[in-house]
Amino acid sequence: MPHGTTIVMDNATFHKTPKTKELIDNARCRLLYLPTYSPDLNPIEHCWNTIKSRLRPLMHKYTDLQLLVGNTIMEIYHSF
Repeated sequence: MPHGTTIVMDNATFHKTPKTKELIDNARCRLLYLPTYSPDLNPIEHCWNTIKSRLRPLMHKYTDLQLLVGNTIMEIYHSF
């Protein structure tokens, strides 16, 4: 990832290990921790909600869940 990228993380214990901080520092990225108990501020939660809302009406049409999820994620990716 490019130097100066801001990485947003919640306060999960494994996000705060010395190794995690070292890797981010070595990549010359900035680390931003979200406030505790604030999943509404976590950007990935909004992505998961979008994925789930697109998957629900299609679930009955697919026998391959992995294919359905992969296609849905690619559609969302290409929409940006």
